[in-house]
Amino acid sequence: MTTQTFPVAAPLKMADIARMAGVSVSTVSRALAGSPLIPKALRDKITAIADENGYVVNHAARNLRLKTTRTIGLVLPEDNDRKLRDPGLLHLMGALTQEVFKRGYELLVLKTPAKRSGALKDLVQSQRFDGMLVLPDTAEDQHEALNELARYYAPLVVWGRLPDHSYCGVEAVEDRPQIDESAEEMVDLLFRRLNGEKTEETKAAE
Repeated sequence: MTTQTFPVAAPLKMADIARMAGVSVSTVSRALAGSPLIPKALRDKITAIADENGYVVNHAARNLRLKTTRTIGLVLPEDNDRKLRDPGLLHLMGALTQEVFKRGYELLVLKTPAKRSGALKDLVQSQRFDGMLVLPDTAEDQHEALNELARYYAPLVVWGRLPDHSYCGVEAVEDRPQIDESAEEMVDLLFRRLNGEKTEETKAAE
């Protein structure tokens, strides 16, 4: 008995979409990324061609090319399971997640042993995210490590601030509406740092 095989079509490349649309590959790349540099009519045309031909953007390759992960790391407190089920902490995590998603980024939840030297530095060097948000208790347990990390790693924002901090942090609050506002402030600060904007902490460090 022989098995009949069928040829498998090669995946469509960006160059193929560019040829169909009569534009350059860079124009297709910008259009599919939603860049305002490409007129809306042309963006819609390129997107329609891509959809009609089943083209799927290779996000991993694009992120590698752009040297970005489009991901934010969220470092949880190093504590027991009871702490991680705390309603206030869960509310804060949800508010931060929503703010990160609004900006078109993914969220990577992390937990690091607070007492292990170099744990936060190891997370940064893993290059799995573009910026780091640090949650309660971790700031207290790793105050000195955060101060050291902030000297060379800018996209870092901490929930809660201790005296003599050199890292960027927001004041820890417990009221639900204030948690939502502070979460928004925390993520806004992080993305300002990602975009190279100066915050009060960066100005003070100069």
